[in-house]
Amino acid sequence: MEQHVYMIDRYLELKNIVNDILLNVCNELTMLNGNELQLLNDIIPLLSPIEEATKIVSGDSYCTASTIIPMVNILKEKLANVTPNMADTIIVKDFLLNEIDKRMGPIEQVSILSMATVLDPRFKKLHFKDSQACANSIQKLKSIAKPMATENVKETLINATNNNPIRFGTITTN
Repeated sequence: MEQHVYMIDRYLELKNIVNDILLNVCNELTMLNGNELQLLNDIIPLLSPIEEATKIVSGDSYCTASTIIPMVNILKEKLANVTPNMADTIIVKDFLLNEIDKRMGPIEQVSILSMATVLDPRFKKLHFKDSQACANSIQKLKSIAKPMATENVKETLINATNNNPIRFGTITTN
């Protein structure tokens, strides 16, 4: 995908030179007409967010689960904000948004991903579109953490009642 966006962008930069060469050298090759050039200009803003997301995911040695929800929601938002000028590009935009929805579905409902996103200090609740999914994740995290915290308190109390010293770093209490 990345190479295609770059290739289209580069062609648009060099279109006048390419057309001059085609006019002078080859009669068999047809040049892109104005409508086709406009289509290429119109499609670049749709492909650029996908290219950016691909670079981010590919650049990491591993993609953490916490980045998936923000990445998908930002990608959908960027695509939704593009205003195409041509009917063909509107079709491409709708297709891209539908494919993201089809492939990702209600991604915020996937508890492991939503909990990972909430726990990541870079994101927390920032990129959630579904407030109920976010609230469910927070509640689930609390229900997981509560028994762990209770167990730690019990262990501390048992140590204190057995007259075992409680250690806090280098300080020991009796």
